[in-house]
Amino acid sequence: MEKMNYDRSASPLKLAEQLARNPEVIRMLQEKGLKTEDLQFRGIEVSNWLSQKQICQGCQGLQQCNRPMKGYGIELSRDLSTVMKPCRYLAARQQKTEHRKNYLLCDLNEKALEHDIDKIDLSRESEDYRQKVEIVRHWLSQPRKRGIYFHGPLGVGKSYLAACMTNKYARQGRKVAFVNMPRLASDLRNNLREYDYVNSRVSRMRRADLLVLDDIGAENITDWIRDDILFTVLDYRMEHEKPTVFTSNSSFEDLKRRMMSSSSSEDETKALRIIERIRALSELVTIKGTSRRIL
Repeated sequence: MEKMNYDRSASPLKLAEQLARNPEVIRMLQEKGLKTEDLQFRGIEVSNWLSQKQICQGCQGLQQCNRPMKGYGIELSRDLSTVMKPCRYLAARQQKTEHRKNYLLCDLNEKALEHDIDKIDLSRESEDYRQKVEIVRHWLSQPRKRGIYFHGPLGVGKSYLAACMTNKYARQGRKVAFVNMPRLASDLRNNLREYDYVNSRVSRMRRADLLVLDDIGAENITDWIRDDILFTVLDYRMEHEKPTVFTSNSSFEDLKRRMMSSSSSEDETKALRIIERIRALSELVTIKGTSRRIL
């Protein structure tokens, strides 16, 4: 596109005459069925539109965008007034993550929202991981009342597979929740006195068609989190046969110890109540391997 400068302080007629010589403007007017005379009323808007097109020319993606609103640009409506719309790169990203609207709670970033069980490249994966992917694919093709308890060391792909599951459900129009347990525990403690806020989050975890409790056992557990939050959510989902997925670095025995705030028999019983419901809600799937985060 030929770079041209326009005198925005010129009279509407003068500015319109300058714009009318621009091939981009001529093409735009033809597409909208307008005449060059129409430029007199929207000369500033059209010149701004041209300036933006010059800035965006040759852009290779959002990482290069230096617009005030990243990914958004000026478009001209039928009467040549300006509207802000996402560029093709942002529109493509939004389309990939459109299913986010079906997340009741979402602790996934944009990249994780694009995880797709049907697009995983298994060419360099171990046989163990291929088997785990097949387990997830089979579960998603024939959903069951019991979910999965992904157990394994840090960074082996537990959360990745869990995100694939909620994304699949969300793309099908079902309501899901992906909750990072350490973040939830901290968030609820910081809003302890906000009853409506706490109740809303608990309610969403209860009623989600598929719930992921990510990194369970890594949170700073308190009696309140364990008994009034986690237990009530798990008990409700067990009674209503709602599939629930967990990811954890802890075995069931380790998780029981983490759920105990003291060594009393009463505390152990309360921790066991949590473990029993997790066992009832999910099947154990252990993922082996080394951390992908350091590769």
